[in-house]
Amino acid sequence: MELLRSGGVVTTMFDLLGHDEDHMTYGLGFVASRSECFLKLLVERLAGASLDRCRDAVIRLQTTTKDGDGRTDVEIEIPTERFAAVLEAKRGSVLPAPAQLRKYIPVLKATKARTRFLVAVTNTPADSVRRRLGETLDGIPLRHISW
Repeated sequence: MELLRSGGVVTTMFDLLGHDEDHMTYGLGFVASRSECFLKLLVERLAGASLDRCRDAVIRLQTTTKDGDGRTDVEIEIPTERFAAVLEAKRGSVLPAPAQLRKYIPVLKATKARTRFLVAVTNTPADSVRRRLGETLDGIPLRHISW
């Protein structure tokens, strides 16, 4: 099958939405909120374990932190599974700074989740992310996923 828009070929959803960082984030959040299978696979990759269900998941896009000092890109909270993650997305191979990620730790600690993650979403190779950011930040596990 082929999808065309204004005569041009649409190869990804970003050809519909746009290619900037916010559009990419919106697309990720939208798919996670509409596909339980995708969300389960995403959570499994982050947590290393599968969940029984994700139907009651809440996906939040661009929420301002309580202190007003930051804005999360994507938050995933699954109350029944006691899982929460804050995803900080960057276009290309740019990594979020540790100072930026620290702004989201209170968001995670405010949940009742036992399993919490800070997640960098970039095109940077995973081993480079671990070397540059480490595996935890202030006691919160730090993960990386690639676009």
